[in-house]
Formats: sequence, structure tokens, C-alpha cells
Amino acid sequence: MPLLLGLLAVIWYNAIYTPLKRHTPFAAIPGAICGALPPLIGWTAAGGALITHKSLILAGTLFVWQIPHTWLLLCRYRDDLQRSGLPNIFKSIPTQRLLRINNCWLTSLFLCYLLFPLFNFIQSQALIYFFISGLFIIFIAMLRKPADIKKTGSVMQAFHLTNISMALLLTVLILDRFII
Repeated sequence: MPLLLGLLAVIWYNAIYTPLKRHTPFAAIPGAICGALPPLIGWTAAGGALITHKSLILAGTLFVWQIPHTWLLLCRYRDDLQRSGLPNIFKSIPTQRLLRINNCWLTSLFLCYLLFPLFNFIQSQALIYFFISGLFIIFIAMLRKPADIKKTGSVMQAFHLTNISMALLLTVLILDRFII
């Protein structure tokens, strides 16, 4: 199964996602499947079944995370995108509207994060408290200074906070295996 998933990831990336980048500004959405496959590869390589609530939560969270991660980068480097000749998402959706849509993805991401303690991915009560507290702090920081293309640095702050939230999840998951 890990080999098949690895082949799927390579094929999906090279035969579907990469060509889509030349045809649609929304290629990041099917492209996010490529980023959701590596945890499934590891999960099945470690002996886990492909379709379980835990494997789907893990892969789904990584899928959801990639959209705000990518769109915030596009906002930051939109001049480079315009010069690249690739389809430009900002011609389809004004930047501020894209950032509002991105906030829906971020809200979904934070809801995905809450599934980890809910479905016992994290066993340590101390780490659950640490994780939820960290998420709360990150979420408040995002609310206090939402990404706004007119405010210098706010897009990159949202990008960094999005990445920190994923780093927090992965760190807690790793630490939890050492504590239990």
C-alpha cells in the first residue's frame, strides 16, 4: 500500500497538479492532495489501515492546511505571479475577497486541529492543554491582525501563524509518543 500511494503521489503531482497550474488559478486545491498523501504513506508503512478515522483526519488536516498556506504565499508574491504568465487567481477573485475566503479555510483548519484531541490522537492531558492553549493564542493573534493586503506584513504574519499552527500539531503528536 505505501508503494501504491507513493506512485499515486508522483503521478498526481506530475500528471494532474503540474499541468493544472498552467490552466487554472485554482490548481492548489487538487494539488493539496499531493501533500495529504505522505502521511498516508507513512501511516500504511507503519502497519495502519488506509481508511480509518485517524488516517483521514491526519491527511484531511494536511489537505486543508495547504490551501491557506498557498494562498497567503500567492498574496505575498502576487507581483511575481503576474510576471510568471501562469493563471492568476487575483484576476478571478479580488485579493481582499480571496483573503476572506482564506479565513474560511483557516477556520476549517482550526476545527480540524480540534479533532486530534477529540479522537484521542493526543493521549497526554498536559499536551492536550498545551495544544489547545497554543491554538487559542495563534487564533487570537490572527483575529487581532487579520491578513490585509493593504497592511504591510499582515499577510506574512498570517502565513507564519498558519505554519506555526501546523508545527504545533506535529510537535505535540511527536512529543505525545514519547510521553505515553
